Amino acid sequence: MLLYIYMSSQIFKTNVPNELFFSFMETIKSNNDDTNIIVINNDSYKRSTLKDELKDFLDSILEHYHLSKRHYVTRKMSYSKFTTIIRQICKQNQISYTSKIKYFRSTYEIIYYIVKPELPTCK
Repeated sequence: MLLYIYMSSQIFKTNVPNELFFSFMETIKSNNDDTNIIVINNDSYKRSTLKDELKDFLDSILEHYHLSKRHYVTRKMSYSKFTTIIRQICKQNQISYTSKIKYFRSTYEIIYYIVKPELPTCK
């Protein structure tokens, strides 16, 4: 007899909808030739704060977090805190991503490459 134990998320009450997540990512992504990969870097973060899109996105995902974990969304944002939220959502929704460290003049930036899931095609 097999017994499956479902481990609920310790961060999220419910999953952040992929439509909400990817629509936000599309508005802030950096230019990229590949349409299946979204590139998120520090410029993307700055763009989202200047357009006030980050605040709107954070307000919309707040309800999906457990009360004790809402500090991730409500605290003062920085690029590293922003990417923490992005990584949490990707992990919870099983969205693939990779990161690459880019060095330039003795500073570094972590760039994230998020893979958009393939939508099933109807025949």
